[in-house]
Amino acid sequence: MARQPILPKYSQFSRRELLRGGACGMMTSATCLSTFVNLKLTSSALAAATIPNDGNYKAIVCIFFNGGIDGFQVLTPFGTTANDPDYSAYLASRTNMALKRQGWDPVDPVYGNLMPIVDRATGKTFGIHPRLPHLRDLYNQGRATFIANVGTLIEPIADKLMFERSDIQKPVGLFSHSDFQRHWHTALPSSRLESQGWGGRMADLLTDPVNDSQVNVYTAISTAGNALWERGTRIRPYSVSPQYSNEYIGGAERVYSFALPGTQRYQNLSRYEKSISDIRNDLANQTYTDVLEKTIAHERNASFRAAEDYQSAIEAVTLPSGPGILPFDVTGYGLGGQLASVARAIKARTALNQKRQIFFVEVHGWDNHSDLLPALNDQLPEVDRGLKAFHDFLQAEGLLNQVTTFTVSDFGRTISSNGVGSDHAWGNNMFVMGGAVNTDGPAGTNRIWGTYPEVKLGAQSPLDTSDRGTYVPLLSSDAYHAEICRWIGVPNDDLLRTILPNIRNFYGQGSSGLPIGFLRLT
Repeated sequence: MARQPILPKYSQFSRRELLRGGACGMMTSATCLSTFVNLKLTSSALAAATIPNDGNYKAIVCIFFNGGIDGFQVLTPFGTTANDPDYSAYLASRTNMALKRQGWDPVDPVYGNLMPIVDRATGKTFGIHPRLPHLRDLYNQGRATFIANVGTLIEPIADKLMFERSDIQKPVGLFSHSDFQRHWHTALPSSRLESQGWGGRMADLLTDPVNDSQVNVYTAISTAGNALWERGTRIRPYSVSPQYSNEYIGGAERVYSFALPGTQRYQNLSRYEKSISDIRNDLANQTYTDVLEKTIAHERNASFRAAEDYQSAIEAVTLPSGPGILPFDVTGYGLGGQLASVARAIKARTALNQKRQIFFVEVHGWDNHSDLLPALNDQLPEVDRGLKAFHDFLQAEGLLNQVTTFTVSDFGRTISSNGVGSDHAWGNNMFVMGGAVNTDGPAGTNRIWGTYPEVKLGAQSPLDTSDRGTYVPLLSSDAYHAEICRWIGVPNDDLLRTILPNIRNFYGQGSSGLPIGFLRLT
């Protein structure tokens, strides 16, 4: 039986039901929560420091795998012989969770066989999960790459012996979901108190603090609510609804949060929807004598109009279709529908007056302490189709070199099996997609960045802190993030240190090169 999609808590209700639940309701293009949070009352508090851009559009898309995706099942050792020692070590360590290999092992009719890719940097052959054929193809085409054994660090840790030293700083709340999620979002793994994300701090610097306007509302867009990663001093995430099929939104019904009488949209609303819109118009246009009430009314009206402007902009665009273009899968609450919303926002960039944007999407259901094999078997195809559809959209729009998509997750998983799944660990394997991916070699070849560890347990691995395959990450998430910041235009100076306070421990200030090298600056 096919596994049912794992839905976010709020998705149990239709948007009409949520609208009836309160005067604020649920907006089609932005929730009241996100638009009110997005008030620019502190815009004058930020110093007038901005990151210049060359006038061309650039965007980054962060895909967050909530729960801790098992990156050592996504990218595995493969080997070049039937008894290759790298694969044999993987087989011995993963035991009942190990996947078979194409070309060497009997065909697995249920879970499929690992697909080989070559790492040009080391000459080694690795295996990509059998349910990620599009990602395999994108890697071979030089449009995607992997970042091996990356994780949150305060300072470099070389091995287990160094990890055990009392004078070495380690992230607070090791192996805790909530702590490690916060660390990835804030780039401050020494604190549980930080309320800003590194994406939000970057967005603050990408936008004009002096001539702040409604344009900046659309700089940081989230399909997952008020994402911590996108919160800055002035910039807040603008929350949009993923594009879902009618099956999930109650037929062909559309619910608009705000429409002006006399407009075509207003005339198309139902009687109930017109009543809600009229109430909101009345609230927004009341005359208030109290200063606080005036401020709230002004910002509320601006929020409604921002939602209306956004809705108008994205309704005016059509996503490309045709031979060679994989359509977005919008039949569930997964990656396809979220990336379809991102695609619409990107295509509407001119109408929204955007030159730099950051996007956040989130996919749940990766805390696989049990049923790891069937879970990945069901979940990864949706991820694979979403990535390919988004790649095809960018290629059709001529934007492949201008949009970089990268993944993050809580942490990696233990290499050893707990019998039915894997448990919380540390270092993980992430991937990056886009035309700016640096293959660093001849056409038709690609490479993996970072140092992929030997998949061994206990004393056989200098990185294993638990005897279960809990690897110290040799590559810092700060270096990973810094490369993305540098690509979008952040100079390697104090501005980068404002975004990533610990980057000085992993990347020298003023260096003209990139921290890792997986992206090209031009």
